[in-house]
Parts: sequence; structure tokens; C-alpha cells
Amino acid sequence: MLDLITVVYKKEIAFLEIQACSISQYCNPALINTIKVLVNDTDDTCDLINLNWWNDLRDKVEIIPFSFWRYSHQVSGRDNQQLIKILGAELSRTTWSCILDAKTYFVKKIDYNTFFNRRNQAKSGLVNCYDRFRSAQTFVSKFFNIELKTWIGPGGV
Repeated sequence: MLDLITVVYKKEIAFLEIQACSISQYCNPALINTIKVLVNDTDDTCDLINLNWWNDLRDKVEIIPFSFWRYSHQVSGRDNQQLIKILGAELSRTTWSCILDAKTYFVKKIDYNTFFNRRNQAKSGLVNCYDRFRSAQTFVSKFFNIELKTWIGPGGV
């Protein structure tokens, strides 16, 4: 099982609804532990999200407002979006998380074998930190007291 983690802000709520429908249509429910929706906006943005968008998966959805972290922006809005994805992954209780933007849609059926091999290893490679994410990388390294040089890619986080 894995957690799906997606970040949204008010202007992307319509994209989140499309994503939710794609998850409901194409993701094997047995693959998903939780669907964490991280709101990178004012907390009232949470009220715009309808759990019914996820159909039969609605009980797996957790909406997490920005105020949850008790953190004030210390980086650019774009970097903050990436930071929230990483902080959201820290909330996961599964070995693996799939981190998405609200504009990421599933377009075909997926299951465990889509993401992992028989040894439970991700079917992907490692990528170095992009320059645009350097400030977020530095923050995460200090916050978690780790040396973060690479992550599973392709992707921004």
C-alpha cells in the first residue's frame, strides 16, 4: 500500500476535482492507504473540496490545511509548494508515498506492479536536486537532520 499525497491551492481546485475522478477511476483501491490533500492556501480553501469527488475512495481522503504545520512562509510560493509535499510525506505511515500536483491525472489503470518490482523497489531512478528547489532542499535537510542529495524521479520532489 501507499499514500497518495497531493498539494492544491485555491486556483487549482478544479484540477483537484479532475484528479480525484482519475484516481477513483484508475487506481486500484487495494493500492491506496490514504489520499492526503495538502492545502497550500488559507484554511477556508478546504471548504471548497468535496470528498465525493473521490467516489468510493472518499473514506481514504484526509484534507490537511496549511495551518496544520504552524509554519509561516519562509521561501517563495513555488518552493513552499514543494516543501509542503515533503512535509506531507512525513505524515505518511506507509513505506512509499506518491507525491502529486493537483494537475497530475491518472489516464490508465494502475496497481502495485505499476510502481514496484517484486523486491518492493520503486520502478524509477534517482535524480539530483534541481537548482530551483535548492532552498527547499536546504530547509528539509536541516529540518529532518538528513543529507538530502537525490530523490526518486522523474519529478520535482
